[in-house]
Amino acid sequence: VTRRFMSRRRISSVGELPTLPVTIADLKPAPYNPRKIAPEAVAGLKTSLVQFGDISGLTWNRRTGHLVAGHQRLNGLKALH
Repeated sequence: VTRRFMSRRRISSVGELPTLPVTIADLKPAPYNPRKIAPEAVAGLKTSLVQFGDISGLTWNRRTGHLVAGHQRLNGLKALH
């Protein structure tokens, strides 16, 4: 049996997202972020950031300045610098 698929529009992939330089002062933790991590996890995150860097980047809302993703990584990076 042969199946034919309609071509799908490619909406986006991570490689296509724009990268914009911003200062740490521009980034505000989102007040609705519920995630908290244990001190041991913070230590592990800092070790990982030193060894590998931040390979996934931070996601923020340009309009509000609130972080969308990366709250814990930002805290770890602040602690290291």
